[in-house]
Amino acid sequence: MSTTKSINALTDWFSQGKYGIMMHFLGDYHMEDAAWDEKVNAFDCDGLAAQLHECGVNHLLFTISQCGGRFCMPIEAYATVLREAGFEKKLCSDRDLVADLIKALDRYGISLMLYAAVEGPISGELNAIFPWDSTGGGPGAGFTEKYFPMLRELSLRYGKNVKGWWIDGCYDRYPQFKTDDTEYLRELTAVLKAGNPDAILAYNPGILVKKVYAKQEYTCGEANQMIFYPEDRMIDGAQWHVLTYLGSWWSDRLSTHSNIELVNYTKACTDKGGVLTFDVAYGKDGLIVPEHFDQLRVLKRFIKDTDHYEQADIPESEDYLNNIRSIEMDDIPNDYINIALGKPCTASSSYSDTMPGNYFPECAVDGDLESGWAPGFDASNGVWWQVDLGTSEPIDAIEMYTRQGNPCERRSFEIRASDDPTFATYAVLYHQGDFPLPFDKHWAKLLDGSAYRYVRLQVNGRFCIPFISEMRVLQKQSVTGWIEDRCDSKKTMKG
Repeated sequence: MSTTKSINALTDWFSQGKYGIMMHFLGDYHMEDAAWDEKVNAFDCDGLAAQLHECGVNHLLFTISQCGGRFCMPIEAYATVLREAGFEKKLCSDRDLVADLIKALDRYGISLMLYAAVEGPISGELNAIFPWDSTGGGPGAGFTEKYFPMLRELSLRYGKNVKGWWIDGCYDRYPQFKTDDTEYLRELTAVLKAGNPDAILAYNPGILVKKVYAKQEYTCGEANQMIFYPEDRMIDGAQWHVLTYLGSWWSDRLSTHSNIELVNYTKACTDKGGVLTFDVAYGKDGLIVPEHFDQLRVLKRFIKDTDHYEQADIPESEDYLNNIRSIEMDDIPNDYINIALGKPCTASSSYSDTMPGNYFPECAVDGDLESGWAPGFDASNGVWWQVDLGTSEPIDAIEMYTRQGNPCERRSFEIRASDDPTFATYAVLYHQGDFPLPFDKHWAKLLDGSAYRYVRLQVNGRFCIPFISEMRVLQKQSVTGWIEDRCDSKKTMKG
């Protein structure tokens, strides 16, 4: 749907507000309807709105659903589809949570934006009702006829009270998103703007700051680290925007960014006219957890309440400082050699089992930091990777490089050693808790030289999706032909 307003005018409120928050409010179709209603009814919209006001938040990005099938409002079009398919659960809440959020936020002039997944409700048996091929085919027969009326119903219901949409899953492996102006994009845009032609839209292509649709008003800007910076307010004609999280993963409450990092990053982006949205964790009552609430109040103090600040003025939480102090890091002498290089490896699974790319277990000991092992879709408790050294060998140090994309790739694991390939008994060489290893650094630990044949990385926490670029098992000796420059981004090892 076209509009007579320029993109600059449509996004002025967004840019001027500087930052907002996101909440992943989700449920799965496996839940009982009563349990979903109970979760929705417990959400304190007035309390949340007061928190956001105290933190100087400009906008709230709120999920209406994310593939799991549950929606936090009644939707007649959805009920009709489910009824005709013979699906027994209603999946929608009785309470219209979005309508109540609109009323609460309006008291403080805070804008509401909605998140939706382009794939619709496709989890489990729902995929037969809403056919979507996630491997690259995209929408199947009848998909748009079922899903688009649901989105249109919500757009018309909320009208101008919803100022924007953030649409996930718009990857270029799908034909509908291979170019920036497809019929599918035009139709979806018209559906989302049905109730508010001035609503700003963004389609998410993955972890980057990029336009998908030629006429979208802002970028989704999904990011796992605070590493993207704007050169200007606009990028390719769209408002520059990044969405990232305060925790170590989406909805995780552990704060992994220092207040200094958060304030400095926000100032650098918003001084150029950019916009940031920070995903936060919340309790059963819908209120932001204290860890994130305190950080957002610091953000308001130094971004909205003052034009100038000194680094020394920014307070740091004692919890964050204690977490940083708890990480054990050692310097490894240059004459240590890597006895794991090229040795046989096994793992609980590999991402390459189901998806293209070289993410096999042996990629973690190939001497190339540009490759690595990642698990399959069972990335949770029980995931492991291990190397067989061939014989029981003295181990004087362990050095590990992880991919730097996500904090969750650098947390909640143990490095174990054993002479038993099943690890029925083992020694723990290192334990990393929920707080992640620092960004953009490798980890190394000196050991006592005890001998073992097998070394294993074992995941032992939630929201840990390991990616080992290189695992090095080191011994105190020199070997002719071993070449390494620890300052290089890529290393070559021989012998």
